[in-house]
Amino acid sequence: MKRGAIAAREVMLLVAAIVIFVLVLGFAARVGLLIASKNEVDLCRKSLFIMDASRYYDWRDKIGQHLQAKPATTPKCPIEHLRIELPPSGKSQNKLNEIKRDIAEAMRRCWYKTGEATLDPFAAAHWDDVAYCILCAKISFSEAVQREFPQIDNFYQYIATHKMLLTERTYLEYLSPQDTDVLVYPPDESELTTLDTSKTYYLVWYYRKGGAVCIGPLCAGQKSRDNVQLKLIPVEQMPSLVCDAIFT
Repeated sequence: MKRGAIAAREVMLLVAAIVIFVLVLGFAARVGLLIASKNEVDLCRKSLFIMDASRYYDWRDKIGQHLQAKPATTPKCPIEHLRIELPPSGKSQNKLNEIKRDIAEAMRRCWYKTGEATLDPFAAAHWDDVAYCILCAKISFSEAVQREFPQIDNFYQYIATHKMLLTERTYLEYLSPQDTDVLVYPPDESELTTLDTSKTYYLVWYYRKGGAVCIGPLCAGQKSRDNVQLKLIPVEQMPSLVCDAIFT
């Protein structure tokens, strides 16, 4: 009996050690992904900052003719491939909120790395109307998520009411600031009310150079007509989004 008890205890210790080892590996892998993601976020933000600081206009042909948009460089913003997995345990509503948080965090990362509406990285003529799109992320859902949650309802309400970590601002407040030189449109409620988990989505930073009704000193004190918005749209709808240039 004593030997049997010792053997059983050894087996339990071995199983516990294996479980701990697997958990540590999973944690290390997650930390590695977070570090890689942070590096890519910082790379994108830095490249757009450089573009904002160094953009220039290029006269083509002769004075009085078309003023061509010519960025000094292109964004270095690798697309994030995000697969939403089903949380391993917990009540159904808690699982759903965790899934919503993962999507909201992807939106936060996109908004941060593109400059939070404080950068103007693309040069354009005063009379140009040009749209630039950065594909921040490609978001898909695991089969387990699709089985348990065929659709995600009230996602817009989630970002409107839930605060980001370590701040009093909701996700929606962060994604739609009003104290910027450019016009910021909040994320489209119609796009975010219900998400179909059988679909794959693009998270798009959509920046439109809106042109101007004045030139030079006449523009003093006037707010830019440029506008920016985050969009979350199914991949198959991407062709309907008018983008003069797409960066991934």
